[in-house]
Amino acid sequence: MRAIRVDVAPLRANAGDPTAAGVAEELPRALARALAGRLTPGGGILTVRIDYLTLGPNTGATIHGGSSPDNIEGVAMLDGVQWPVRATSTYAASPIDQTRIEQSNHFRVAALTEALAYWIARDVGG
Repeated sequence: MRAIRVDVAPLRANAGDPTAAGVAEELPRALARALAGRLTPGGGILTVRIDYLTLGPNTGATIHGGSSPDNIEGVAMLDGVQWPVRATSTYAASPIDQTRIEQSNHFRVAALTEALAYWIARDVGG
């Protein structure tokens, strides 16, 4: 790969900001870390389109042992091939998060992008 491109337009339409802005900020960095050493001038462009991101309840769900499942999904494309991508992470509620909900949600989005970048890096080999 020679470059990484992240498209959050569908996510922005589905979830709005600051969620889409958080993914646009965090996912390129996470992908760059996960794909370190695999970027070459003659390679293709990895494009990742994010369609949906859902955050579980901020209070923790008792059915999940006090944690909330967060999910991100979309499509990755490289050299004319596309494949669905998704990742899940869990959020353990903290009383302080209730007073800093925006920062807490950004942290959760960052955790999801790290998980997604890991799986994409595995999918593209290496």
